[in-house]
Amino acid sequence: MLVVFLATWVPYVLVHNKNVQPHQTVLTGPWWRHAFASVAGKLGIQVDSERKAEYEKGADVELLAMGAEDANTDNANLLAARNSPGYLLVKDVIVEMVNRWCEKAMFDFTQQAVNVRYEIDGVWHNGEATERESGDVMLAVMKTLANLNVKDRRNKQMGKFGAIYEEKSFLCSITTQGVSTGERVVLSRTVEKRSFSGYGDLGMREGIQEQWSELMASDQGLVVLSTLPAGGLTTITDVSLNETDRLMRDFVAIEDVNHPESEIQNINVHTYDSSAGESPVTILPKVIRNYPNAYVCRDFVDVESAKLFLNEIRDERFVVTTIHAREAAEALLRILQKKVPVKDFAATIKAVLYQRMVRLLCSDCKQAYTPPAEVLRKLGIPPGKIDQLFRPPKPEEIEKPCKNCLGIGYRGRTGIFELLTIDNSLREVLVKKPKLELLKKAARSSRQRSLQEEGILLVAKGQTSLPELIRVLK
Repeated sequence: MLVVFLATWVPYVLVHNKNVQPHQTVLTGPWWRHAFASVAGKLGIQVDSERKAEYEKGADVELLAMGAEDANTDNANLLAARNSPGYLLVKDVIVEMVNRWCEKAMFDFTQQAVNVRYEIDGVWHNGEATERESGDVMLAVMKTLANLNVKDRRNKQMGKFGAIYEEKSFLCSITTQGVSTGERVVLSRTVEKRSFSGYGDLGMREGIQEQWSELMASDQGLVVLSTLPAGGLTTITDVSLNETDRLMRDFVAIEDVNHPESEIQNINVHTYDSSAGESPVTILPKVIRNYPNAYVCRDFVDVESAKLFLNEIRDERFVVTTIHAREAAEALLRILQKKVPVKDFAATIKAVLYQRMVRLLCSDCKQAYTPPAEVLRKLGIPPGKIDQLFRPPKPEEIEKPCKNCLGIGYRGRTGIFELLTIDNSLREVLVKKPKLELLKKAARSSRQRSLQEEGILLVAKGQTSLPELIRVLK
């Protein structure tokens, strides 16, 4: 009887265990441990019975394959990734990115090693390099999860996969590209967007808040919001729209259906399809017939659309638009580069709100120091106005790494805002000789605060450091 039993079950066990995941095998050491723990548990004896598969070990991160066109391929990719030792390494990368509160990690593959950098609050920091062999299996897993070609180390590839850590889900975008030294990989993760309840949350000082609120409440004219690329333009635009009155005025938004913006209450959205050769001018005539009070068009796209918006302003309408630039005065020139009618633009433009992002000093480890009088003089700070400025700690001042900023010296960012209101002198420059230096000179003549002057206020308040302000403004 025993012989018959063994002859039947042994082949079954061998075949079964060969075709399942490690944690699904039977009659193995872990299986017997689990069985013993179950019996012991009924007798009140606690025995650790956890049977973890290899991919479940390490960091408590769940990875998700999501780069394929169908679920079956994604599942196959996930199983393949789980069977690789690189799976645990990818989980470690996710944990490292989350714990460092960074949105991007860059991996530079050379012949000997993989150099790692993390982007934290807009600044790249070196991480610990890893050996090439470990880096290769880690990258193979990321490419597999994203349904990319693992063997292709030269051509540019882009994909995505998912991760769940500490009950939060992340969408991870991966871009790989062969370079002269080997291969460069950039891994980005989506982060939960911070909710801004008003201008104060952005870091805007009260004086600018009052001025900008009045401008956004205008019945007629054009206002422009501007930042550097990836500088928070969407955020300051959304907050500005949320903060203005949209009940007494009928707002409409003109958007590309391929690039939808966040939904804002009481703003009716009308879309055009850029992939079909459309632009705002395609739908504007129909929208105009509804007689809205205010338009939001984040990109004029072409001169025909710009002309229609300027015509609407002459008919006592209000228009909000956005553009990327290096400073407020340059934003005016960027609009002109779209070939808008110069005189009409100069006559209707009311203001430009410009923002740069600056890192905040760590509140736990920032160090006070007495600045030389000459430094204060150059900053335009009157003698006796302040006694000290602040900076990150020097290496010799650090007894142990700060838990709040992880030794960086900064944690979080805030905005520096420049509000350029357009007066007659600026309008004259726009019409006669639209040059950057002339626009800046006209702004200084009308005693408008520059971005640098606004930043110095943050330095004086101890919110950021002088070197950080210089870095941001250069």
